[in-house]
Amino acid sequence: MRGKKLRGNGLWESMRMMLPEHKHALRMHRQTTHKAEQCADRLRVAQRTQALVTVHALAVYTGTIKACDETRVHLRVDDEDITIAIAHITDVYEQ
Repeated sequence: MRGKKLRGNGLWESMRMMLPEHKHALRMHRQTTHKAEQCADRLRVAQRTQALVTVHALAVYTGTIKACDETRVHLRVDDEDITIAIAHITDVYEQ
């Protein structure tokens, strides 16, 4: 069968395509999501081990993790508590 007509819109299935800018945006979104998941995993491990971590976000923070959930991390830095949105975190290093 050479082409199946899609129902309701009158287009042929073989005519569907993705614009290059949409493909690029989808790829960037997947990379960002994957990076955020990796950082969240590292944060959870560091919280369990009470390791000293360096978190790169809008600034660079080094401290221990007090709490971590799906959206933010609570970091103890020099006797001060800092809350950072996980979406802003670009990297996590264990000391």
